[in-house]
Amino acid sequence: MVGSAPDFYEFNDPSCLGQSVESHQPTVVLFVPRHHIGEGISKLFEEMERLSSQFSGKVKFFWLPTEMGSEVCREFQIDHLPQVVLFSAGKEKLRLIDPSSEGCLVYNLGIVLDGEKSDYLRPVSMSA
Repeated sequence: MVGSAPDFYEFNDPSCLGQSVESHQPTVVLFVPRHHIGEGISKLFEEMERLSSQFSGKVKFFWLPTEMGSEVCREFQIDHLPQVVLFSAGKEKLRLIDPSSEGCLVYNLGIVLDGEKSDYLRPVSMSA
């Protein structure tokens, strides 16, 4: 099920997006229309779900169905879809338009978060 990972949330109220990105915890938001789900977007959702579990408690992951948040999309200048935006301390740090290639999201998030001299990219250890 799309967006079903415990730390990968769907925005049910797009007006809350601004409040979420203002937090000090890095926040990744995927902007995608519902009708694109399954049209090559499923791999991107899988990658977001995997990352949300891997960085649980360190980075927040959300997706916003653009049909619900057209005003929010205008506010954040989302004009191409899908689009992934990373916010940290209330500021946009990274914007990826159509991040469909394998590892693109991981690589670019790594560069940005690592550049902040943070330990956000240290994965949560998983018990075997």
